[in-house]
Amino acid sequence: TCGGGFYKVDNILGGACRTPREDSWWFESRRWIPGGQVEGALSPKQVVSTATNKPPGYTYDTPPYEVGGDTTSFKIIKIAWTFDDGPVGKTEAMRKSLGLTHATWYIMFNEIMNNEKKNIEDLKEIQKSGGEIAIHSFHKDDSHVAWFPMSTKGSYRDIEAAMNDLAIFKTYLTGKELKVKFVRLPFGLITELSQYLADQGVYSEEKTKRLTIAKQIIKGAYEGSEVGALKVKTDFEFMKTKINGLGLHLWGGSRNNGREISYQSWEAETSGVPSRADDTTTEVSEARKKQQLSVPAKDKDKAGRFEGIVNKVATGGRSHSLVILAHETTQEDVDAVKVDKDKMEEYATSKKVKIEYYTMSGLYKALRGTEP
Repeated sequence: TCGGGFYKVDNILGGACRTPREDSWWFESRRWIPGGQVEGALSPKQVVSTATNKPPGYTYDTPPYEVGGDTTSFKIIKIAWTFDDGPVGKTEAMRKSLGLTHATWYIMFNEIMNNEKKNIEDLKEIQKSGGEIAIHSFHKDDSHVAWFPMSTKGSYRDIEAAMNDLAIFKTYLTGKELKVKFVRLPFGLITELSQYLADQGVYSEEKTKRLTIAKQIIKGAYEGSEVGALKVKTDFEFMKTKINGLGLHLWGGSRNNGREISYQSWEAETSGVPSRADDTTTEVSEARKKQQLSVPAKDKDKAGRFEGIVNKVATGGRSHSLVILAHETTQEDVDAVKVDKDKMEEYATSKKVKIEYYTMSGLYKALRGTEP
């Protein structure tokens, strides 16, 4: 099974072998691997083998993840924790709060330069321990410089200048022996494109219509003739070509039957800062409690993003995934991540669902079937 273990397969049954540990989901309950089999699964020796449970020349793959929740379950949710805005003073505290090595850290060039030697050493340690480094902002002096021209935010004068700095930053990181495969825009793709459209005179006062066009551009489905929108479309396609040429991915969790670039490069957010979204679980951060910003009454019975997906996995059986965004900038963020992580573990266990924690590269391979 592509190195992922063994399954007892009865007559007439069939399934696909794609990548390690990503074979047909209906065989999940039969998977046997040394020291990690699901309850009731049978080893080759228990079924038919008269020799060993490791055939000559066979190598078991190493799981590209850490596990939580009900670790014996074959019902699985795959999680990628991602952290923006580092490296900063709270990075180490966030790592301890998370309690995982398999996570992805989207870094900023200007923050590295605040204490270059130490920050590079810390990032190498994250990478060495199983974490992943990705790119969030690449201006050497300023924080959160938007890729696309924006009148409301600090931004590059054009997308060509932004992509030039991206190439410089990637070369810099490669020279420091830091491998990067993923990027994320400072303000999110849909936000930057929407504001860029407004600055081009496209529905400047009608945000809903503007967002619709931005989504069409991302999907490659815009067929209009507005000059401003065509300019944004051209620049978006230029950006795609450049990041692909650099071997980078602007990806947020889509499977192999969907386009790689989605509206955002995350699917849920954990935050201790009230001005940001905080929708990973139903838990309310302490910062929100202090400001009496609890879940609105009409939403009290609605599950968070994580709980909602776990409910689907628990009842439907097939594995699902979730890319979570958090920021490593304040102690409130650190506390919020611990609260959500504990809630996730507790809820998954109660629903008899296993959590697999991945880096973005690990999740990409698991969902799309290829290395990023």
